[in-house]
Amino acid sequence: MFPHPTVKPGTLNETKKIIRKDWIWIIPASVWFMLDPLIAHAAPGHGLVHYFGQLVSAFLAGPLLLALMLGGIRDRIMNEPVPLSRMQTVRIYFFRLFFIQLTFYLFYVLVYLLVSFLSVQVLHRPVSMTAVGLIFVPFNAFKLIWISLVFMENGAVWRALFRTAGVLADRRVGLYPSVIWAAFGLFYGWFESAFDGRPHETAMTGFILMSVFRACLMLVCYSVSMIRYKENKPMLFGEVARTRPAAPVRKKKIRSPETLLFRMALWSFVPLVHLAVLGRALRLRKPQGGFQPRIWFSMVTGAFFTLVYALLLVSTFIPDRTEERPDYSYLYESGTPESVPVITSVVMLMNQGDYAQADSILEAGTDPADSSWNMLAVKGILVLNGFGTGDPLVFFQNAERRGPASGAFYYEYGRALLMSGQAQEALERFDRAAELDPHLSGASLHAALIRNRYEPDRAVEIASFILIILLLLTLHEFGHAWSAYQLGDDTAKLLGRVTLNPLPHIDLFGTILLPGLLLVQGAPFLFGWAKPVPVVPSRLRNPAEDDIAVSFAGPAMNFFVVMICFILLFLTGIGIRIFNPEAMAEGLTLYSSYVSVAGTGMDHWLAAMITFVKTLMLTSLVLGIFNLIPIPPLDGSHILRNLLPLEAREKYEMLRPFSMIIFVVLVVTRLTSIIFSVFIFPVAALMEWCFSLLGLG
Repeated sequence: MFPHPTVKPGTLNETKKIIRKDWIWIIPASVWFMLDPLIAHAAPGHGLVHYFGQLVSAFLAGPLLLALMLGGIRDRIMNEPVPLSRMQTVRIYFFRLFFIQLTFYLFYVLVYLLVSFLSVQVLHRPVSMTAVGLIFVPFNAFKLIWISLVFMENGAVWRALFRTAGVLADRRVGLYPSVIWAAFGLFYGWFESAFDGRPHETAMTGFILMSVFRACLMLVCYSVSMIRYKENKPMLFGEVARTRPAAPVRKKKIRSPETLLFRMALWSFVPLVHLAVLGRALRLRKPQGGFQPRIWFSMVTGAFFTLVYALLLVSTFIPDRTEERPDYSYLYESGTPESVPVITSVVMLMNQGDYAQADSILEAGTDPADSSWNMLAVKGILVLNGFGTGDPLVFFQNAERRGPASGAFYYEYGRALLMSGQAQEALERFDRAAELDPHLSGASLHAALIRNRYEPDRAVEIASFILIILLLLTLHEFGHAWSAYQLGDDTAKLLGRVTLNPLPHIDLFGTILLPGLLLVQGAPFLFGWAKPVPVVPSRLRNPAEDDIAVSFAGPAMNFFVVMICFILLFLTGIGIRIFNPEAMAEGLTLYSSYVSVAGTGMDHWLAAMITFVKTLMLTSLVLGIFNLIPIPPLDGSHILRNLLPLEAREKYEMLRPFSMIIFVVLVVTRLTSIIFSVFIFPVAALMEWCFSLLGLG
């Protein structure tokens, strides 16, 4: 049922020759497999060096190395009449391997988010990294086969992906190298965790051995598969032997610089790529053929990520905000005679910041039944800082009834209440702490942070939403009209639609009634549309391609607003930290319903400005995503229609009479909210990460 390919001595001899000539590649391949743990040990935490090193390892060093190694082996085995140079090999295979690596990283992120959601939201348990690892390890085997099949026949990436799935599903022999690869990966992870904290030399020896084994396995599997493929025999991965037809001689399509630049711009979020995109776009900003949407798109994306990385670099030079650590010496008072020596040692360690050692001494040297006020306070503080067990609020409540008044104690109690969401109760404790100890500035700042929470009243909120909707829909339609005029169709220009005046763009239902209805119902997202801009595709320079550009121009304007808002918020956070180093803020991320700033002297105005910019950013992002949904007559339908073949396009147009029904179903079933959340979550996560780097929550 499952034919086993027989490996003849000729194949083995050829494999030995390949490995004998290419063994030197095992060294850089092994180093690449070691890069992740090396970087993790050299730069722990969440520093830019850590993330930048991993990105370089995954998306630059790895694809470049595999392109040189595996591409060169393939060309020699296939006896190419004209040997390829190193640069030609990289140019042919690099971006295919880059795409494979990116696909797997995105898959890893999705799997981790799914496991986290199921663990925390459904099972109410902490995330099990073992479960995540068991899911990830087999897919490393999948990647081994996928990479090999991409090189065979110079196949397309997606076609090789489906062939890989077929190999694993239909051919038992395809599992053999996969199981070995997965076993190496699993043992590698176990070895790293088992020797964590052991002598550095021991851990590095294991890393080197595992990395060399994986590099050798890749080289052997790939060489055997390529040799058997050349001989039209079943490959090691179980592909059915077949006579390879002669490759048709095709004239190489010469792509324009604008097309190549656009493809680069799609990866401009990768470090250093954004600089290349921006520089190339600036050189091509005045093309011979007139307005080029791809150049403008590339210039905007390159400039945006250049600014983001520049601001991230600036944020690394801003000193961390020093969180005031109370003096725990007040905990020496009272206590049972037996617990006083232990409390003394524990308090000394807590004053030094060594909470872990303090917790271990407390557990070993005290009576669990000891309920003196300082013992309860110590336990509450340790749990609040991530050590010990129990509810810190219970410890603080019991200690408050028995202990003497202390500003430092009420400060810690207020922090515990604030973390549990009891803001008003926390405010009372912070005020009490500031009253007892005026030098405790952290208590005053926390109290001011709670008092300064800015939530606009209903009238201001409605006025803001009206202004935002008019602004965004006007910019959206202006993008359509202006791009159509630049690409040769002056229909919108003659009708007065190439304007930033909102009146010509207003649609009664989409601009006024629908957003108003959503606002009254308290919907989390607002969306709508304006009066469509008339476009005559036949008057465009390139009807099909330019119609896609005109359709995307509206959502592009919305995304441009998102970029500007992101930069403004980031600059505001940097300004707060530079001019007011000890200032505190919360609610700056996308999902928060309020904003609070304390310690700047302009707390109220800053909170109001940040709230408006956040709302503008969120609404603009939702409008851009909403208009890209491929339901007629939204912009996404125009884009999809021009991408479909003629026969499929005719069937797609048959959905137009039912578009309103489809739209209502999406809204009622909350599928639109799910679609929005999928795209909004990465933006919110990026904002939260940026503000956390600045020390602003």
